[in-house]
Amino acid sequence: MPEKIHYDDNIFFMTALIRTLNDAVKLNVDADYFADKVLEDTLFIDTSIQKSYGSLKENTHLIRRNSYLHSIMKLKRAYGRLLEDLLATEGAFAAPFETMRPKLRRIAACHLNDVKDIREGLEDVHSVKFDSDMISYDELNFLMSPMEDSSES
Repeated sequence: MPEKIHYDDNIFFMTALIRTLNDAVKLNVDADYFADKVLEDTLFIDTSIQKSYGSLKENTHLIRRNSYLHSIMKLKRAYGRLLEDLLATEGAFAAPFETMRPKLRRIAACHLNDVKDIREGLEDVHSVKFDSDMISYDELNFLMSPMEDSSES
């Protein structure tokens, strides 16, 4: 595993791939040439999203973790829409995906479940009060009081 994961760039790259695949599926391209590549890229995106999400789940002390989780949630939603488009594809482009439909449905369900978990986790974080991190009036007063100079004694 790399020392530093570049979540922003990784998420941007995967989002761009999803957009490209969404556009490709809507074109009237020859399935013989492109269907295997679209399927390969679709499964690559699934693996990449899962790796990034798994890393975020493990790194609970990451500074911008909630922001990255929010971005992953949006990415998972966009990926779910791509999968829906692939599953709804008709004509010559649909035939190569026929055998993969059950797997694509399972992948889509997994990502939708993750979106739900992320949303609930982010809502829980925002609703928690951090009483232990709050400073009492006495502590604030002590911290703001001028320090005594020991040289005057």
